[in-house]
Amino acid sequence: MQDGAGCGIFFVFPIIFEMKKEFLFYSVVFLLTLLIAKNASAQSLVDNSRYHCIYKYTRSCEEAGQSQPHDLYLMLQVGHKVTSCMDYALYQLDSVYHAPAGTNEEKDRQRRAYLQKTDFFDPVVQRPLGGDITVYDQLAIERYRYNEPLSAHIWEMGEATDSIAGYPCQEAFCDYGGQRWRVMFAPEIAVDAGPWKLCGLPGLVMRAESADKTHVFEIISLQKSDAAIYQPETKSTIATTRDEFVKNKNVYEQDPDAFMAQLSMEAIREVTIIEGQTLINGVHFRKPPFRCAVLER
Repeated sequence: MQDGAGCGIFFVFPIIFEMKKEFLFYSVVFLLTLLIAKNASAQSLVDNSRYHCIYKYTRSCEEAGQSQPHDLYLMLQVGHKVTSCMDYALYQLDSVYHAPAGTNEEKDRQRRAYLQKTDFFDPVVQRPLGGDITVYDQLAIERYRYNEPLSAHIWEMGEATDSIAGYPCQEAFCDYGGQRWRVMFAPEIAVDAGPWKLCGLPGLVMRAESADKTHVFEIISLQKSDAAIYQPETKSTIATTRDEFVKNKNVYEQDPDAFMAQLSMEAIREVTIIEGQTLINGVHFRKPPFRCAVLER
């Protein structure tokens, strides 16, 4: 565990309950603004985009005792040297804070959208084109990072073809993370990139689905862009391994309460609770709103 900027637990609630609801909301906004601005200032420019790819990510989740599909949206930036994939809401928020001409009104709008969103795609996946993968992810009350070799992806070419977004696509298969993946990639877009960790093919991945169809990534927008690509802040992240992180992440997502109950008090350096929004160790703590099919093992 990395050193914290202070010890003890601070619960901010006795006075807050007497305040007006509007003031509470803006207190949350102010705290998250400081956190987001700090993280944005610590990010470093690593490349500029060539393409912006938006994917719809649909996964099967349990809700009211029934299996239901739930959608998230991801942004994949394909640069000249680097690719970066993250939750679309996080990309929008980061973009506003890095924009030199960003207005306070726009920043406030994106902050509100971020606060109101309860379902996130946590990992930020970056890699140099042709290189290995680095993942920045959140688990309960800490941020982590780990590296993963691209050699873990062994692709087999299939026979099927299709046309997606006007591009001829070819089929490929890969066993990764306990899943059998089928993807369609576009050789005309000659970058070895795709959503999440599904990369390493001679063309952009346009669609990917697990064999049991509990996870589906599908491109819904592809545009040329020269927007900046930033490396996430690393100073406050904990270095770990892929296997250790994924094991603990799966345990947490299946039973967040049990996972949190086993944490020692020493792991919690600071807690701030305002209007239902919780910051623990400076991390915007969120419990998964649904129990979803495991993405990787």
